[in-house]
Amino acid sequence: MSAQADWPDRLFATLKRADIRQVGYVPGAGYSRLIDRCRADPQIRDVVLTTEEEGVALKDRFRVAIGVKP
Repeated sequence: MSAQADWPDRLFATLKRADIRQVGYVPGAGYSRLIDRCRADPQIRDVVLTTEEEGVALKDRFRVAIGVKP
């Protein structure tokens, strides 16, 4: 598999190494493999967004939950 074709798997491995446990995304065919990998992992909470702007609210909600001001 070429470097261009395997980027979803490499990015997923990076997310796992960083202990990322939540991902928000706007569904798109261009990164469906990455989304599928995240959705299949029981340690990752996947949050489907309808717009990228919702991702800002998701980030701010997380920051408040861990005690960091947005």
